[in-house]
Amino acid sequence: MLTDRETSLMQVLWETGPCTVREVRRGLQNSLAYTTVQTTLKRMERKGYVSSEKEAVAHIFAACISLRSAQICALNSLAERLFRGSIVELTEVSVSFAGTGRDFANTGS
Repeated sequence: MLTDRETSLMQVLWETGPCTVREVRRGLQNSLAYTTVQTTLKRMERKGYVSSEKEAVAHIFAACISLRSAQICALNSLAERLFRGSIVELTEVSVSFAGTGRDFANTGS
C-alpha cells in the first residue's frame, strides 16, 4: 500500500503522465526538497510503483500502477484492518454516511 508521501507523488504522475523529479516536485501541494522527491521516487521504483528512463541528464518517472489499482489496494487494506476483512461491511458503513453531511471523524461511535 502506498504511504501518504508516495500517494502525493503518484497523484502527480497519474494527472500529468511521465515526469522528471523537478516536474513532480512542481506538481506537489507542499514544498518537499528535490532530494526527498528523488529518493522517494527511487524507493517507489524498487517497490515496482514507478519506472524510470534516463533521458539526457534527467530521469523520467512513470506510474506502473493505475489509480484504480491503488484505490483497490487501499480499500482492501482498510477492510482487513478495521472491518475483519469484509468489503461488504466497509461499504455498508460508507453508504450509511453518504449524503448525511456528517464528518466520519466526529461520529463519536
